[in-house]
Amino acid sequence: MRVVVSADIGEWNRQLARCGRFDVYHLAEYHRTAEKLGEGEALLLVFEAEGEVAALPLLRRPLWTLSGLEDVRLYDAASAYGYPGLLCSCDIDSPAAERFRREFQESLDEALRSLEIVSFFGRQHPLIDTAWLWGDAYAPLGPTVAIDLTRSEQSQWSEMRSNHRRDIRRAEREGVVVVEDTTLRRLDEFRRIYEETMRTVGAASQYFFSEAYYRSLRENLGRRIKLFFAEYEGRPVAAAMFFLCGRIIQYHLGGTDELGRDRLRSPIKAIFDHVRRWGKAADYHWLHLGGGLGARRDSLYRFKAGFTKNEFTFGVVRKIVDAAAYRELVAKRCGKTEGDCEEGYFPAYRRPINALRAA
Repeated sequence: MRVVVSADIGEWNRQLARCGRFDVYHLAEYHRTAEKLGEGEALLLVFEAEGEVAALPLLRRPLWTLSGLEDVRLYDAASAYGYPGLLCSCDIDSPAAERFRREFQESLDEALRSLEIVSFFGRQHPLIDTAWLWGDAYAPLGPTVAIDLTRSEQSQWSEMRSNHRRDIRRAEREGVVVVEDTTLRRLDEFRRIYEETMRTVGAASQYFFSEAYYRSLRENLGRRIKLFFAEYEGRPVAAAMFFLCGRIIQYHLGGTDELGRDRLRSPIKAIFDHVRRWGKAADYHWLHLGGGLGARRDSLYRFKAGFTKNEFTFGVVRKIVDAAAYRELVAKRCGKTEGDCEEGYFPAYRRPINALRAA
């Protein structure tokens, strides 16, 4: 298995192309953003066999940055934010699929051990199904939705929930207009609206991003970013950021301010409708809206599902590479067993130690 670093952008992205389908979250440029913000060392692991190829992007993270593990000289790995899951050119129905899967897993274990990685947490891409390569390490979490832009305009519109259609028409009547910031100079305005929305819904800290994050996205992804605002009487009342890659439009972040929520009935719907129509005209195949917070069927998911009935599964990978080292890390940081760390978290040693034990 080969290891490609993010500085080698051309080689990294060439290996993605060999896999067939990929998205913006797989790109070297996207991983350079995560790397620049100190989230880990970006690596692409590339496996080849029987004329087929698999590629796994990840962030290698030092464990000695965690309290209680300062003397540990090991790493773990995780996906960057979004859906940068495993890619593969081999089809599950191929006669060579099972042999490819087995050899991939053996090679991956060897590569992760050589990189001194104890565990890996991965986020699979809902539109690119490679879960079969992971076996028991894969677990489905919840649904996401995507609009099929290859369908006719009438078909897309009729599939939309009636209240969404009504609110889009109402926004147009009331003078809401959708404008694109082609220069990305309004990122501060976007961030204000987005963070207001996250505070309103009680989002966890992981959904808030620094100024450096947005600046790095602009520097690394520039032409792949589409930034739209819904404006009412010259004031921005909703905003949304999208990524472009191949035939996929990926909704990344967005929000609506207080006026938009209370007076205009969620004008971000007008943005989604605008991008849907623009994407079809530009020959994109999917507008992926994502799912709810934490992959739950919450109000955010229900809002997105009002645009389409096309549902996909978002899943994660939880892989322990070195079981003995993993147990030692859990004991060292959390107590004698994994149960002393808060439940439902992987890897367990990265979960904040519960208040009872801390006291």
